[in-house]
Amino acid sequence: MAKTTIDHKDRSGTETLFFQVEGMTCGACSSRVEKVLSKIPGVETAEVNLTLERATVTCRPSIKQNLILKAVNEAGFTITLIKDDKKLSKFTSDFDIQNRISLIIAITFTIPFILQVFFRSIQDWTGIFFQLPIPLAVLLASVIQFGIGLRFYRGAYHSLKFGSANMDVLVAMGTTTAYLYSMYNVLAFDNPSDQTLYFEASVIIITLVIIGKSIELRAKRSANSAIHELCKIQPETANVRQKDGTEEIRPIQFLNPGDVVLCRQGDRIPVDGIVISGEAEIDESLITGESIPIVKLPGAEIITGSINLNGFIEINVKAVGDESTLGRVIRLVETAQTKKPNIQRLVDQVSHIFVPVIISLALFTFLFWYLVSGNLDIAILNAVSVLVIACPCALGLATPTAIVAGAGAAARAGILVKDIEVLERSRDVTHVIFDKTGTLTEGKPRIVNIFAFVENYNDELLTIAASLQHGSGHPVAKAFKQLAEEKLLSLPITTNFNNHVARGVEGTIGGNTYFLGNLNLFQENFHKTPPKTDTYTIDSTAVWLAKIDNSECEFLAQFDLVDTLRPNIPILIEKLNQLGTEVLLVSGDSESAVSYIGNQIGIHHTFSCTNPQQKESIVGKLIDDGANICMVGDGINDAPALARANIGIAMGSGTEVAMETAEITLMRADPTLVVETISLSRLTIRKIKQNLFWAFSYNIIGVPLAAMGFLFPALAAIMMTFSSISVLINSLTLRSWKPQDPEIS
Repeated sequence: MAKTTIDHKDRSGTETLFFQVEGMTCGACSSRVEKVLSKIPGVETAEVNLTLERATVTCRPSIKQNLILKAVNEAGFTITLIKDDKKLSKFTSDFDIQNRISLIIAITFTIPFILQVFFRSIQDWTGIFFQLPIPLAVLLASVIQFGIGLRFYRGAYHSLKFGSANMDVLVAMGTTTAYLYSMYNVLAFDNPSDQTLYFEASVIIITLVIIGKSIELRAKRSANSAIHELCKIQPETANVRQKDGTEEIRPIQFLNPGDVVLCRQGDRIPVDGIVISGEAEIDESLITGESIPIVKLPGAEIITGSINLNGFIEINVKAVGDESTLGRVIRLVETAQTKKPNIQRLVDQVSHIFVPVIISLALFTFLFWYLVSGNLDIAILNAVSVLVIACPCALGLATPTAIVAGAGAAARAGILVKDIEVLERSRDVTHVIFDKTGTLTEGKPRIVNIFAFVENYNDELLTIAASLQHGSGHPVAKAFKQLAEEKLLSLPITTNFNNHVARGVEGTIGGNTYFLGNLNLFQENFHKTPPKTDTYTIDSTAVWLAKIDNSECEFLAQFDLVDTLRPNIPILIEKLNQLGTEVLLVSGDSESAVSYIGNQIGIHHTFSCTNPQQKESIVGKLIDDGANICMVGDGINDAPALARANIGIAMGSGTEVAMETAEITLMRADPTLVVETISLSRLTIRKIKQNLFWAFSYNIIGVPLAAMGFLFPALAAIMMTFSSISVLINSLTLRSWKPQDPEIS
């Protein structure tokens, strides 16, 4: 099971607790658990996922966890706080063993009844008569009814106790009616073998339901395999280099930032960190979805769970456990799988009234057939068929199974969905807006030209510019620092540093104040336009250095930078257009550079020289005009637009602010995943609708057939079981989804 932070606190002063809940059989059960949790003082929100058997509770830190455990246990369910994987695995294993034993006993005791039904059906042809001795039939049926079927009575009792009705109520009512009527015939008549007994109906129904639930359990866990795969790749120990140079194997929970971890060929990386020595080829496919191994040299970032294919590296620890990239990925996937889209809330409302309606229909069916035919046997059997076939399991599983499978498939491809409601919104996307630098381009610009407006001291001007950028982590700043390192320049200290987001920087060096930035920086602060030069090409970006003296701005140099376009971008734009979306490009770069890139890749609507507020304004205006916007970005300056958009997608190579703001994060720097994200989202919603169609169709068709007497109880049980299984199988087809190769698709 998933490792997760049980005291994960957010900025609102609440914490999130995760619980495993056993004993839920249908959507009505999960709704009841939600209702119970929501009524506990101190609980802010509670969401229960039937497929995951998981409850996510957001509450005040002062709440006593025993209150939560007690309330849910009193409601008839077994609940366990997720804080120790081994304990949880044992809990689940014990449950599986008990379920398997019950299943074996049920099948073994049911086989004689199946043989009895079979030989009865062919008796006229073969002349062979086979009927269980009455005492043996009573014994076997009683064991299954009140032993194996005890779970249904418990579930029905707790459900009715809390003023609701679930699948257990239907199964308990239907099978008990058949059992008691058979017992009445046994006790009331001198020769009960001549009477029609329906022990086989109750026995077969209970066994079929248990078989169906076992299949459901396996399918649900299969749908949730992404979480299990992610949890398996978290190493439990790390090889740590101590201060005296010796090595120590240490559990990862005892590692701290700054420790040095050694990783040899074949080892799985136990921490997030920075390579400080050595080199190795690393496979990050299970975390990022990138199938090609990456060579890691000193200074490169390392992700927990990736594999050292060859080489030896020493890693400086940055984060471990739940704070690592893998831990955050698991938490995001869990959160996404637990959330409910709007369509599920409608289903929950239907499920809430579903069982009472079916019970009423069963009573009506009984009265109708008894009054019309006068035959008690027919009336009881038809009423039992109505109760059995109308199981709300398929309705309860339709949405969560598709979400779990879809979110898992996305995670395997390196697409993290934080807010599951984005799946619903994505089907109506009309516009996709891309940031340029770091999103459509590599985000690693290089300086291709320096033009000095003063005496040509290029190295001196570069020294000043690189010093100003020393406190910035922007890709442009890295270009200056990299060139300065290549030229072996010594950088003086910058004081009074100030970062003008999406414009540039300023600072004091040697008593002089300097500004370094784009056109907007100088127009907004000094109402001045830099001198024109003919040094830069149409696809380059210009940055100017100026000295400030008593508010006078003296331009010293122009630096021309070029960024590399990521591969397959034109194919991405073409695919988005095929999906019926309009693509826009928004950037803080110059008009000529942005227009050039737009024309090169097929984007005809571009916005240049934009700051964060302007990006957010562009998104907002389109939304106000009725557009459904998907914004894709990677930087701090994209955060307002990502938050404003209907769907925000952040590049995993970008800043923490962008990834925290966006609802979807691409774990690898591949914008072609945007079109795959939209396609998978639409596919998941389509699967949910298909599941709901089949779930409702089974009941709309099956209930009238049962009421009209066309279905006997055992066949009704088979149809009910098949309805749930068909929904699960349809959802599981999402597991095979993989991003298409843009070069061959």
